[in-house]
Order: sequence, then C-alpha cells, then structure tokens
Amino acid sequence: MVNSKYKIGVVDKKGKYFFLFQGFRKNKFAVSGLETVVSMTSELITQYNLFFVVVYEYKDVFELLQLKDCGIPIIVASENFKIIKKLQIIDFHHCIGLSEKINILTSLHDCIDGILKK
Repeated sequence: MVNSKYKIGVVDKKGKYFFLFQGFRKNKFAVSGLETVVSMTSELITQYNLFFVVVYEYKDVFELLQLKDCGIPIIVASENFKIIKKLQIIDFHHCIGLSEKINILTSLHDCIDGILKK
C-alpha cells in the first residue's frame, strides 16, 4: 500500500450501517460513506482498498456489478437473507447478514481480518 491508511468505502444508500465502522483506529483506517458507486470513475474506485456494500433490494446488485471486476475486495451485507444466499451462490465470499443484530460486528471484523491477512 502506498498510503499508510487502509481506505474503506461504505456504500449504503440509506446510511443505516455506517455506525459499524465507528471505533476503527483513525490512524490505520480511513472510512468514507458513499451513497452509490455507479457514477464513480474507475480511477476513483481504485483509490479504495475495500468496499462494504449494503444491498437493500435486488436492484442494488448493480452497485456490485460496478465493483466486481475492479479487483478490490468487497464485503456485501444485507438485511434480506434471500439476497445473501443468492450472492453466496454467485461466489461473493464475504457476505454478512444484517438481520442477526448480535453477530454483525463479529462477522464484519472477521471479514476484514481475513481480507487484511491475504
């Protein structure tokens, strides 16, 4: 990494889950809230090291298509269990179910830890 901070883009059109990243060390992580990545250029996308994308409904999957081929790790989260199951079938390895309120932070930290160790 050229930059000392690990840049995380949180794509959440409703802004409900940005709180998951509160408490991350500010000298190690730079977290940015984004409503969408559809209009972003590939140059802007490559400035991030990781994307956390919240999928509320099936049409939000277009956000993932924009990011799928960029080579940047993506953590996909959804309140809808059916969407999570289908994304796991499509080979999205890092999926988090947001309907289980107890395990969200643990799942997020495990995903990020697994990505950082690669």
